[in-house]
Amino acid sequence: SALAVVVVLYSVTSCGSSSSSHSRPPSSPAGLTAIAGNQQVALNWPASAGAIKYKIYDATAPDGPYTNTGITTTTDYIVTGLTNSTPYYFTVTAANNAGESGPSNKASAIPLTMSTYSVGINPYGIVIDASDNAWVVNSGSGTVTDLSAAGVTLGTYAVGTLPLSIAIDHTGNIWVVNDGSDTVTELNATGMTLGTYTAGPAPLSVAIDHSGNVWMTNDGNNTVTELSAAGVTLGTYAVGSVPFGIAADSTGNIWVANGGSDTVTKLSSTSPTISTYPVGSLPLSVAIDRSGNVWVVNNGDNTVTELSPSGLPIGTYPSGINPYALAIDGSNNIWITNGCGNDFTCFSTGTVSELSSAGKIITTYTVGHAPAGIAIDSYGSVWITNYDDNSVTELVGIAKGPQYWP
Repeated sequence: SALAVVVVLYSVTSCGSSSSSHSRPPSSPAGLTAIAGNQQVALNWPASAGAIKYKIYDATAPDGPYTNTGITTTTDYIVTGLTNSTPYYFTVTAANNAGESGPSNKASAIPLTMSTYSVGINPYGIVIDASDNAWVVNSGSGTVTDLSAAGVTLGTYAVGTLPLSIAIDHTGNIWVVNDGSDTVTELNATGMTLGTYTAGPAPLSVAIDHSGNVWMTNDGNNTVTELSAAGVTLGTYAVGSVPFGIAADSTGNIWVANGGSDTVTKLSSTSPTISTYPVGSLPLSVAIDRSGNVWVVNNGDNTVTELSPSGLPIGTYPSGINPYALAIDGSNNIWITNGCGNDFTCFSTGTVSELSSAGKIITTYTVGHAPAGIAIDSYGSVWITNYDDNSVTELVGIAKGPQYWP
């Protein structure tokens, strides 16, 4: 076979000396795995006894021909310069001064596979459940679509009028705010409606704290409403002008992006204590990272602001054009959708920016028209709702771990 020919080539090209302390080549590596990224694949394998280096081989067909693409002394390697959406096959050998082993098992991956799935009309918010299903809010059709991790529609369920934002509580129930009917709908994991509760006027976003209480921003009167897990109103609190995005941190605080006053409001979940901090122009979305720092997307000046847990400014960094929503992965990288204004007016084919935890843009990906919501599953796939395309784009396996939730 072609692979057998490669093995012969390995032994011919291996270097070594019979006088080495290694009397024989190491055994072949086992357990090679491959994880796709953007134009690259990350390889990992267990160590082989007696190995002093490893050689990496790749091919575009299972039976080769395989080409030596790199050498490393560690048990991991990132193969770069690959073509996206092309299948690649990999094998690894171990070597010492006595020679080179046979090949490991073969592992394959497809760099940056992008898939697009049809959903309802004008999809907006999105969240991933514990089974890696994606729940998508269809603002134009008053429904929520449940997609499997493979993009198969599992169900579509009616909610209120003009639903926008969505969150999942600690029991797996789904909460959807309905801007057009001033309500929030609670569904169970099978899509059954458990209740519809009164929110404030024109609710925009929803978050759930560690106690299971439900918090909603109300654009109609510049307030935040707090409900219990049973849907009972616990309080309504004044915040800044045009409260938009909302997030709960791990210490019981609630953070609200005030799009009309260029500020972020911090509320305590146990008292009405309020602090307000300036950010950039037209802040729309907010999220908390692993260090407790607060990240705010500023739609009006194409930036993202990072604040400390106490509200002190850490930095303001460039994003894409008209940044809208954000999610943070398991390695504290920041993922931002770009392309829409706060009035649902969208300007061009949209993109997603990946920023490091230091605020530097790593990569920008082109997605559908008018990307709005964003979420990351446990496989590191990034899911984006395309408001004008009635679709969801999945960027497969490009994030560094699942979405972080405080």
